[in-house]
Amino acid sequence: MKWPTMCVDNFFDNVDEIIQASTKLKFYVDKDGRWPGKRTNNLQIEDSSLASFINLKILRLVVPHFTNQLMYGASSGFQKIDDSYGKEGWIHQDNDTELSAIIYLSDSKNCGTSIFKPKDYKSFFKHNDLKRHYLKSKQFDQKYYESLQENNSQFDETIYFESVKNRLLLFDGNQVHGVKNLIDPNNKTRLTYVAFFKFIMDPSLKSFVVESKRQLIG
Repeated sequence: MKWPTMCVDNFFDNVDEIIQASTKLKFYVDKDGRWPGKRTNNLQIEDSSLASFINLKILRLVVPHFTNQLMYGASSGFQKIDDSYGKEGWIHQDNDTELSAIIYLSDSKNCGTSIFKPKDYKSFFKHNDLKRHYLKSKQFDQKYYESLQENNSQFDETIYFESVKNRLLLFDGNQVHGVKNLIDPNNKTRLTYVAFFKFIMDPSLKSFVVESKRQLIG
């Protein structure tokens, strides 16, 4: 893993303004069924100023002294999930992503994110094509739930982050993660901001993992 896992509360000073901005955007179901719920188009296209504001604020946590040579590629936007997608999400990785970010923006309780590890060397993700088929159709039957459990049973939870409003969760895209509970019965829609940083480049950037292994004497 190149990037550490971070949890930051009270991330936005103006969280209600950010939430209000999301209400002005259109949300879409993914035509390929890659995720549950609806997301906006890439915010860099829909509102580049807002995207830059949020994504640079996130990057300051891992590249605190970035220069004017900073370059990054990110796909980001708002996501809504309602109670029509069942209770539990699929455990997965964010493929082709260096750094993943989730910001919880609703008052949903017990709808946070868990980090997992494979149970053993034989563990692997299962039924990805089936998952996409069902998420596109939203017609969930016993086979869907059996496949979901067969996939998720390959992994053990190592840590859980509660879905506190205005909390940022940041982790390496290679981390295995998932949502054990998608919906709070008292709040039918779970709103988040998600960002997937494909690459991050800056002269000041150093590997957290490499730096943590350096031994300073004196």
